[in-house]
Amino acid sequence: MCTGDDDFEIGGRPGSGAVDATAAKFGMEPIPEMVASMHEQVAALLQALIALLEGTTDDERAEIERELETSHEGYEDMLRRLRDLLTERMPAQMSLAPYKDLKPNLKKLAKFRNSKVAHSWPLAGNWFERAKRVGGKWETFTVTPEEVAEHMDLAFNLISQLTFVPNYVFSSTDKDPSALKRFVRAIENGDDDQSD
Repeated sequence: MCTGDDDFEIGGRPGSGAVDATAAKFGMEPIPEMVASMHEQVAALLQALIALLEGTTDDERAEIERELETSHEGYEDMLRRLRDLLTERMPAQMSLAPYKDLKPNLKKLAKFRNSKVAHSWPLAGNWFERAKRVGGKWETFTVTPEEVAEHMDLAFNLISQLTFVPNYVFSSTDKDPSALKRFVRAIENGDDDQSD
């Protein structure tokens, strides 16, 4: 558990160790665009996980991912499918934190990205003062460094949870452990090579 001791200050508040490491690496406070890119990673993991759990062969999994990418039902459908799959495949874990909060936390991250970062831009080079056009009108608003750090923490946690789900599912059923190995290897390497 992160205590905040000796953390790099994020906008006057200690962040998590992961947010602190990011701030130290770039020598600046994390900016809203970092949350947007982390949301993209979460969405990609979500698609890959649903395909892994619904498909029985690599070809089926690839087809499921293609369908998810072009589905008109979108993100909400993916969240419903994930919830149903995990409730069926790992019911004990889904009744406990952090997995019982997986769907609301995925929605929270997406909402922040969609309402505060997507289709907005920094005003006069200030990453936290933002503008966008909505319904033919200008909208300006402020995103705080604390909000960014909070949603980066959330994204780091979601990435960890989504990456760990196959361990629960396949360790309890021993179903297709080679698929699990390929999934973990693809996440670690950041590639699409799913061959053994």
